Amino acid sequence: MESSDEWLQRVQAESAARLEQVAAMQEELGRVVGRARSQQGEVKVAVNPAGAPLELDLSPSAMNLAPDELSAMILTTLQQAAAEAAERVRAVVAPVMEGADVDALLHGQVPPSTRQEVESELARVEREREEGR
Repeated sequence: MESSDEWLQRVQAESAARLEQVAAMQEELGRVVGRARSQQGEVKVAVNPAGAPLELDLSPSAMNLAPDELSAMILTTLQQAAAEAAERVRAVVAPVMEGADVDALLHGQVPPSTRQEVESELARVEREREEGR
């Protein structure tokens, strides 16, 4: 059985390692860009991890398209770039999140299993606090 000092050292080391992982993940997320181009290359786009446009390049041939056709092509290409960015974000986040529902987290949802674990841990801490009084 480990002593309280050994336990504290282990927890501190684990926490430091986890913080390093998170810092590396944040740095890598800052470099994520999704890119896409239309089939004939009339439209090229780049988006950030949130799907916001960073670049929009239209070839001279794009100017020959009807406005509604060009508009649809731009939107489709942006959606493709956003999907690529989301996939890259998943690839960066998944190793750090260890088994979490990354898709749910990326959409701002807390998975039910995580919510239940947190509620259970909070209830345990509250019981221990009440017992210690």
